[in-house]
Amino acid sequence: MFIDMHTHVLPKIDDGAADAEAAFQMLKKSYEEGVKILVATPHYHCQAGEDWEERRQTAYRQVCDMAAQIGSDMQILLGAELFYESQLLEELKRTNNLTLNHTKFVLVEFSLDVNYLYIKNAMRALQAIGYFPVLAHVERYPALTRIDRIEELADMGIKIQVNAESVTGKNGWHLKRHLMKLMRQDLIDLVATDAHDTEKRPAGMHACVKYLTRKMGVDYCQKVCESNAQHLLFCETCGGV
Repeated sequence: MFIDMHTHVLPKIDDGAADAEAAFQMLKKSYEEGVKILVATPHYHCQAGEDWEERRQTAYRQVCDMAAQIGSDMQILLGAELFYESQLLEELKRTNNLTLNHTKFVLVEFSLDVNYLYIKNAMRALQAIGYFPVLAHVERYPALTRIDRIEELADMGIKIQVNAESVTGKNGWHLKRHLMKLMRQDLIDLVATDAHDTEKRPAGMHACVKYLTRKMGVDYCQKVCESNAQHLLFCETCGGV
């Protein structure tokens, strides 16, 4: 069993699944690749609109029904990928609906040109109001190409997530090598697909699992593709992975 804790499978919510059929095909592919728990994490920003939560819940129920048709052992959990901005802190004080599976963990992303100090201060601000940040697709940020910065964030208790397609080299050999260095230093907590569709940005968990098993061993692969996410999503104390 694998857990994909970062996906854009909810139809018509963001730039992910365009409609119900696209969502169904995404779920089917994920299930075929061994994903039994999938977290729907649509993009959220503070200008999303008052109807965002209602639309997310409607789409979530629809996707849960689809998953039941695909496999009785497939489980869909609800979350969001939060774009960090100063107003987000107030939003999180107001509601717990933006976290991963109703825990205190939050999946957070930034603009690509963000500087490192901004990221670090944002992580501290989220921790200060009682949340445990998960930094989404860390490999995308030029400000985080330095390993010592990843180490510093890890020492702060930040959970580091990378995308499966980056691990397998779809985004370039240099990035693939960089992520392997991070993994060998045990600086990656979670591998997820960040799937948006079945063609341009598809799920690729199977290929990633196969590659990680060969390069890092079965135990390591299980840790970053299943057990860390399991602890995070179902923890009672939210004390971290």
